[in-house]
Amino acid sequence: MTKNPNPTSGPSEFSKGHAERSNEISLRARVRSLMPLLRDLVLFLRAWLWNLILRARLWLGKLVSFDFARVLASFVVGLAVGVAWQSYRSEVRKTIANWSPHLAWVAPAAVPADTSAERLKATSLALAAARQSFDKLTTEISKLQAQDIPDARPGSRRASQR
Repeated sequence: MTKNPNPTSGPSEFSKGHAERSNEISLRARVRSLMPLLRDLVLFLRAWLWNLILRARLWLGKLVSFDFARVLASFVVGLAVGVAWQSYRSEVRKTIANWSPHLAWVAPAAVPADTSAERLKATSLALAAARQSFDKLTTEISKLQAQDIPDARPGSRRASQR
């Protein structure tokens, strides 16, 4: 007895599509029925937030004057701007320079591409010269210490007794 791979008792492609469309329609109807609730929730949250802000302002008004609060807010905003400027200096300068041609002087200076290689070479040469000077200094100090010259040792008592 062989089984039929396409049984006729199962749902057809047409009925599957119809069921999906009816589910989609019922989902839309559910969302539409929830819209007034969502609108009321948003209105409630907005009123609650404004009430909270008003209470905080009244409480702060009793605690400190509004003039001081304005100065403090200006200070905090300035501090935040300063930290952002330090963190994102070149990006901020480019953005500000792109706002207006009058602010082009704020843009970071263009650096030639080969400058970094030249700078690296100059730095390595200066470092090598400093290393040679340091080596000469250490050999001179070791020679003086080997000769046991009292002036060569820091804090020597013989030098101070003369």
